[in-house]
Amino acid sequence: MPAPSSDEEGGHRSDGEAQHRADGAQHGHPADERLRRPGDGIARSGPGGPAVQRRACPASRRVSTARPRKNELCPACSDQQAGSPFLTRLNAQGDTLAGIYYTVISTTHDEVVTPYQSQFLAGPRRQVTNILVQDRCPDDMVEHDQTPNDPVVHQLVLDALRHNTGPADPAYQPACV
Repeated sequence: MPAPSSDEEGGHRSDGEAQHRADGAQHGHPADERLRRPGDGIARSGPGGPAVQRRACPASRRVSTARPRKNELCPACSDQQAGSPFLTRLNAQGDTLAGIYYTVISTTHDEVVTPYQSQFLAGPRRQVTNILVQDRCPDDMVEHDQTPNDPVVHQLVLDALRHNTGPADPAYQPACV
């Protein structure tokens, strides 16, 4: 394993944090021009944390995140452990930015991000909607890696994107399949 690299503040970060940042940059690169214009953002798992940290979507009206990763086994797992320097810096900025609407979609069957409640954002109801798939569809057994393929999650994301002046409707009921 290569030696840890220094960050721009003169401190040190693990290779995992470097990988985590690189993942975020890689996922954001094709959309750089789009991110400079008002619009919507969707982050899934890995890119969610770095996107928030880098404020990658400064012009976004909404950010819909399907389980932002805060702690999972991966190259950046040491950075994503509770109390890590990376998460301390990330969390010091607060969960939300003014003027952006957030929808978090999570599952009780998430075997990667645990506890699943750690995925939810703190923020005013007019700005943040936290959705637990099983609160809407109790028999939906979707796990972390299958959320992009889940028809209930698809409906929840589409609902979040329909709202121009707020996050997803907390009362929206998708069709359970």
